[in-house]
Amino acid sequence: MLEGVRKNDRSFNAAIRAGIFTVPGGGDVDFTEIATFVRVSSYHGWVVVEAEQDPVKAAPRVYAEKAFSYVKNLLFS
Repeated sequence: MLEGVRKNDRSFNAAIRAGIFTVPGGGDVDFTEIATFVRVSSYHGWVVVEAEQDPVKAAPRVYAEKAFSYVKNLLFS
């Protein structure tokens, strides 16, 4: 996906509509090391998850719940 966006010089909005971003756990990024760092650092603040997606293709509530579940499992299991 990223290669196609770069090759075709797509705009940020076009890349989002094409599906370049997704929620944590749905893409290629492994968040395990980040979660481990948060757990061992005794951090007690907020964790914010953002995902730029086309709401027509990815229902915001459904994908927010997926992200929450994934991050919660990483941090508290």
